[in-house]
Amino acid sequence: MKKIVLKSLVLATVGMMCLAGSASALPILRITDGVETITRTDNDENGLRLLNQTIGDWTISTNTGLTDPAIGSSLLPELNLASTATSNGNASTLTIIWLDNTLGPVSSSVQNFVTSVGGGYTDGEVTVQSFYSDEVVGINNVGTMTALSDPLTFTGSAFSGSDVSANLLGDANPVTLALVATITHSGAATSELTSFTANMNVPEPGALLAFGTGMMGLVGIAAVRRREDQE
Repeated sequence: MKKIVLKSLVLATVGMMCLAGSASALPILRITDGVETITRTDNDENGLRLLNQTIGDWTISTNTGLTDPAIGSSLLPELNLASTATSNGNASTLTIIWLDNTLGPVSSSVQNFVTSVGGGYTDGEVTVQSFYSDEVVGINNVGTMTALSDPLTFTGSAFSGSDVSANLLGDANPVTLALVATITHSGAATSELTSFTANMNVPEPGALLAFGTGMMGLVGIAAVRRREDQE
């Protein structure tokens, strides 16, 4: 139930920014506090976009988006978003979108995507979710895209987590992928900080195998402990 509610909140926040218009095929990085919106386009097509400035109650000291050709490729896509944002003590929410609609076709060998968040600290709450479409989707229409991962929500310090999802894209061409992060600060302190790195990528076969093996190991340990408790 909690995941469904969080997913609905993320989609609602993104949906508020949906506007009519044609989609330009370039990676785009956007931040909004619900009042003001700032957008930067990767016109150099180098797979790197920076957006570091003040917006409303927020000061963004680091906000970097990476995609092909800086990381990953059109066939094996990868998106990376790193952000450090400070609010000035008022209760407020900041939404960050990193979108690439120049990808595809995704390799037929791709079976899974991994969405992960790490290196994190927050004085409030941060939620990250990945989205996809088999069409060229513009930054104003991210709310029409399909969720690729569950919402990953964190509080406190040293947080990390991931979600493995099936490749739902098939041989789609073009492909649009997006990472959406929502930071919420309560205003409880005169200055509140959130910092994190989010990534969505095609996992290496060995990494996915290790993930599966680790999960089976945890299941095995739990089974042994249950038997011990019964004896």
